[in-house]
Amino acid sequence: MSDTVERSWVERLDAVFASQDISGLSDLFDWRCVWRDLLVFDWRFQSYSGLDSMRSALERAFADRAPRDARLDHPCITTSGGDDTRNGFFHFSTNVGKVRGYFSLKRASGGDHGWRAVALVTELLEINGHPARLGKNRPEGRKMGPVIGRIGWRAQREAEAAFSSEDPAVLIVGGGHSGLMMAAYLKTLGLTALIVERNQQTGDNWRKRYPSLALHDPQSVGHFPYMPFPETWPQFTPKDKFADFLEAYATLLDLNVWTGSSIKNLRFDETSERWEAEIERGDAQGGRRVLHPRHLVIATGANDGVNIPEIPGVSDYAGTIVHSQDYRGAEDWVGGRAIVVGSGVSGHDVAQNLAEAGVEVTMIQKSSTYVVDAKTFHAVNYAFYEDERIATADADLMGALLPFGLLPEAVGPAMTSALREQDEVLLQGLERRGFSLNFGPDGQGVVGIVFRNNKHGYYYNVGASELIIEGRIGVRSGVSVDRYTEKGVQLTDGERLDADLIVWATGYTPPIGQLEALLGQDIASKLNPIMKVGEDREFSGVWQKGPQKGLWLAHSFGIAMSRFYLRLTALHIQAIEAGLCDR
Repeated sequence: MSDTVERSWVERLDAVFASQDISGLSDLFDWRCVWRDLLVFDWRFQSYSGLDSMRSALERAFADRAPRDARLDHPCITTSGGDDTRNGFFHFSTNVGKVRGYFSLKRASGGDHGWRAVALVTELLEINGHPARLGKNRPEGRKMGPVIGRIGWRAQREAEAAFSSEDPAVLIVGGGHSGLMMAAYLKTLGLTALIVERNQQTGDNWRKRYPSLALHDPQSVGHFPYMPFPETWPQFTPKDKFADFLEAYATLLDLNVWTGSSIKNLRFDETSERWEAEIERGDAQGGRRVLHPRHLVIATGANDGVNIPEIPGVSDYAGTIVHSQDYRGAEDWVGGRAIVVGSGVSGHDVAQNLAEAGVEVTMIQKSSTYVVDAKTFHAVNYAFYEDERIATADADLMGALLPFGLLPEAVGPAMTSALREQDEVLLQGLERRGFSLNFGPDGQGVVGIVFRNNKHGYYYNVGASELIIEGRIGVRSGVSVDRYTEKGVQLTDGERLDADLIVWATGYTPPIGQLEALLGQDIASKLNPIMKVGEDREFSGVWQKGPQKGLWLAHSFGIAMSRFYLRLTALHIQAIEAGLCDR
């Protein structure tokens, strides 16, 4: 396909940059266009909607950032929109750094120029004078030539990880995928980072889960920065394999991780603008250390403690009660009976695991659930990632085209309708079994559930739905547990169910609880709501600079989200360390 249309549009954008003349902006942008800007024209995430907003943004940018030299990288394979749509990637420079962008053009009905942007996203790629240590700029490793008193590589790594004579610039709490990615990004930017992980091994947060657990997203979505999965990697990663990958990632990328360790005391010194963190080490080093990092990154996940409703009669029940987080598999319950309370992802996964092992299992569904078959969802929502012609970085940027707050209306209804049509047989089968379905607010599906209602309550089917349809998983819908009995539970409609095991798959408490415990009430009370779509249509409280100096939250809803946004967080920290912006 010719790139004439895409190249012409970028050339006209460059002409606007060069002339700083915005009088002809309507020839470039549709009047409804949304420009999502990620650290390019300001040190925050923001969106400009409509021509007036973009004119004001560009006027400020001309004075503060001097955008220039816009060039087309390559057009994108058009996956929708037909002949009236063109998409492409481009780059330009500012007085801060290098910028990369993605745009979507629609054919206009009139005017001198037939194509106008309806949406574009731009991201800061690199800060001038501070290139990432990648490719030709990679670390030297063993220094060639004679070095008197040379230290072996392993001894050097042990010294680096010990931080005996210096403080890390950044202390990261949590060694899951977000914490590891954050450390990797910071390392390539030349910033020292230390991860404090409470588990004895990196990856134990996955190893400790039930045996049949696996990632629900395909491998194409789950690549890690600088170390993507090999071509032999399975499509859906088993949890123990993923745990081993996390540990290998930390080792091979030379990330500094203190396992079996926890923060006992933490405070922020306003005078020095450093954190004071007392860390108890439970690994081979033992003892306590006090470190004074300039930045603190919380990467402990988007959930806090388990949520188990207080139900009367618990002392009467003779069986076992666990939360889905603590469920370790069906082995001890084969031939028995189980109740799973909750119909979200965890509830379905646990019920499937039990049913496959021959346990008689009943799911309690208090309210309706949005269900979409995983294969259907992947084919639609992850089409960019599954297309081997599209690089992961390109797919990430394409997925970031619109701010979160616009997704429910712009994407939700059409996507949900298409998915519903493809899953018609599956959904009808569930309804015949008494399973209650919904399709999200105003038919917006999972997009509306997450980005409009800021809630969960959906299931990507990986097998449990078929077991429900076959009758291998029983369902009681529209009821909840009223009380425990000696042998099981009594439901709110009066029905009694006996069970040897009751699993509460009822979610988690909000993360503010663990933040209060770690940071103290004074600091935690200043934080913005965490992962809630705000008036600026972005997620609040995460990835960006907040009200507390030196504090960054790395919560996310998945690997791809962490991979894309935490790179920007690391760049922002680098900019602060370089004196380019305020703390």
